[in-house]
Amino acid sequence: MAMLRYLDPSEHYFWLLDQVSSMNFAVIAEFDQPVNVSNIQTALKQLQKQQAIFGLTVNQDTQGRLFLQQHQQDIFLESVEGHQWQNVIAKALAQRFEPGQPLIRAFFLQSEPDSSQTSHSSIALLFNHAIADGRTGMTLLTQWLDLTLDRMPGHCEAAPIQALHQKLPPGLNLINQPDKLAQHLEQKKAEIRRFGRPDALPELTAQESPATGEISAPRIISLALSQEQSQSLKQLCQQKQVRIHSALMAAQLMAIYQNSKQETATLSLTSPVDMRRYFENRQPELGMHTAMLSSVYQLSSDSDFWSLARQADEELHQQLKRDDPAFYYQLIRPEQIPCTEAALEMFTESVLKSAPQTLISNLGVIPEIADSKVKRMSFALCPMPFQSLFTAVTHYQGKLNLNITYDSSRLDSEEAHSVAQRILQQLKQLPE
Repeated sequence: MAMLRYLDPSEHYFWLLDQVSSMNFAVIAEFDQPVNVSNIQTALKQLQKQQAIFGLTVNQDTQGRLFLQQHQQDIFLESVEGHQWQNVIAKALAQRFEPGQPLIRAFFLQSEPDSSQTSHSSIALLFNHAIADGRTGMTLLTQWLDLTLDRMPGHCEAAPIQALHQKLPPGLNLINQPDKLAQHLEQKKAEIRRFGRPDALPELTAQESPATGEISAPRIISLALSQEQSQSLKQLCQQKQVRIHSALMAAQLMAIYQNSKQETATLSLTSPVDMRRYFENRQPELGMHTAMLSSVYQLSSDSDFWSLARQADEELHQQLKRDDPAFYYQLIRPEQIPCTEAALEMFTESVLKSAPQTLISNLGVIPEIADSKVKRMSFALCPMPFQSLFTAVTHYQGKLNLNITYDSSRLDSEEAHSVAQRILQQLKQLPE
């Protein structure tokens, strides 16, 4: 199999992270009526023929440089019955993909009958994060659903996925301007360290973590706001002139602080950012086109929801205005780290020293699948060891959906559920 191209820095970074701890993510469609599994299988075969991303894998040369190549294997539909999709997908999130193998899995999931003797079906695509981000996954899931309804996908990419940094405007490439990069790095360090190192709260920190390389044990907590509650959140955010994402950040920060029962807490929260904002053509380019924005917050008994949301909103605005996402990988330079045993050992040690944080990833409004039986579209991602919670947010059919993932081998399930319920209550009972 010939090499297609070396990995982009974003792809390279997420492949390296995956060697430390699984970075898989999944996109899920839940149905409110029985579905024909034969149609699902046929549509999956069609989608694989139309989208080159299904035929991609990652391998490395003798120097440890990572590259994309094509594989010749079919991706079969894995059918699982008698389990909730959360349990099946959580287990699959922790299972790493091997070099040279397909980097996408597909599932048909049938739950046990509920109290009304109704079984619920779901389909899911699970990805290695090096070749795809949440928007890519949701685009492919939508196309899969369209094909089950005999509709052709509206946007197909037969060519290999695009490298992120080849799509950025030249003015945002500072690799050959080390002074500007150094200045930007110092500014970021000062902002992140302004309150000192974020707290590792005892309630959200395991006493004994698995050894490096051991499989994690993700669990997924699925929550949702009703249409009325979702509309109320939207209206209040408009009145307060803050993004819905900023309100979500405030809800998570307040929930963690209140659960900690400490007088003060310094918390770090990270949000993935879609880099397609920099592309000339904003069509849903498939690939790994995501960077990260992080901020640190100091909470006390005087903290209130909307002040925190405004602070989060202002910091997001400032970082986006400075084009911080465009420089994220240029500051890290992950492509200079070979995928060799010695380099990975040093990389792992560095990653595991990262400050404690939680994450919120928000894909926004997912267009409704017309004439389908889909009642919920969502996604979930496996958090890193230093990330206690990963909240994945979508808005479908007027409802805000949350999938909160945590590692049960590192975090007590009771504490995780306590924080999750506090997040939900924050969003349901917003102050005027």
